[in-house]
Amino acid sequence: MNIGGTIKLSLVLRCVTLLAISFASLSHPANAETLTGIVVFSANLGGSATGGQAWNTVGGDSWYNVYLATGGFPSGSPLLNSGNGATTSISIPLAPGIYNYTLWGASNGDHGQPNFGINLFFNGNTATPGISAFSPEAFTTSPTSASANNGTTLTMVNNFGITTPGSNSLTFGNVTLTGFNWYDPNVYKQNMVSAFSDTGGWSGGNFVGNLSLDVSGPSTVPEPGTVSLFGCGLVGLWLKRRQQRNSMNNGNFVARRSSQLER
Repeated sequence: MNIGGTIKLSLVLRCVTLLAISFASLSHPANAETLTGIVVFSANLGGSATGGQAWNTVGGDSWYNVYLATGGFPSGSPLLNSGNGATTSISIPLAPGIYNYTLWGASNGDHGQPNFGINLFFNGNTATPGISAFSPEAFTTSPTSASANNGTTLTMVNNFGITTPGSNSLTFGNVTLTGFNWYDPNVYKQNMVSAFSDTGGWSGGNFVGNLSLDVSGPSTVPEPGTVSLFGCGLVGLWLKRRQQRNSMNNGNFVARRSSQLER
């Protein structure tokens, strides 16, 4: 029985298995998040929902819809969601990088609430926000920067105005909210969308928002794929050195045998 050959075969098979696992890991990068919901709501200075104004990406419920496009205001890109049903929802994979969006929501005619909050939902969760923040002074052209929400915020899926605790965080996973503003219709005089439609023609005008996200890269800890490839490299180096050593030993044996025969 060739024990050395069996060991080599076992190591090679293990290396092939590790490579397969590595490629599978590389095809599903770590730390990836998907933005799957947005709620904008009227708030007080503590960040708590108040005033009864809300826009979301659910579609088909009692709250007005919020529509978004890639790029800061004024974005020239087409809307990423539309209508008042399934097409109102969003699912945006967030690879590492900087993301800027323009948001639109029809006014309900009540411009008296100067503060607005935002909930961001991730990875299919529509009940608990991953990020909650608010931005005061919607009537100005330069509202105060978004800050973490310390109160309660509207959920995406509730049709009856019931509130739920917000996340009180500007960061979820590797996603950080770096900017949020929600401008009163009188500031920019926009009329891009209606309450439940992505078309204009709304008599009350539109609130206009800016949303900025900073998505960091993966952790510096080596991924399984990297570790596996490094391990396979070591195995290959060991096998090569073993083969060279065996070749040298065989050469020395042949030389000694030839010397003995000559004698």
